[in-house]
Amino acid sequence: MSSSVDQTGSEPIFIDVIDEAGVLLWEGPVRLFTANVSCNGNASTAWIQFFDAAEVADVTIGTTDPVLSIPIPSNAVWDAQWTKPIAFGFGIVIACTSTATGSSAPSGDGTGSFSVQSDGLLNG
Repeated sequence: MSSSVDQTGSEPIFIDVIDEAGVLLWEGPVRLFTANVSCNGNASTAWIQFFDAAEVADVTIGTTDPVLSIPIPSNAVWDAQWTKPIAFGFGIVIACTSTATGSSAPSGDGTGSFSVQSDGLLNG
């Protein structure tokens, strides 16, 4: 049985291009409640990497260790809702790559919908 998490005050965010260069999902302390990511057009598995960083420049894709790295099979969708949201102290940068911790581009970019809640108490 799955339990629902109270997402009161959370904000939905849609990102239409997630690529190997990385994109800022949120700047500042935040909790990630849900993620729905697709990598349509990929001939093989693509990976979505999540980094705890305030801006893209704080991350070197392929060198900086991701907090979370999720495989997405070709032409598939990854859909997650955590029973305990994932806390990021600085912000969230995400990238779509061809390996779990690499920097190479997959055959297609990703798109994603996320639900986050700002949390000024994470660093305090």
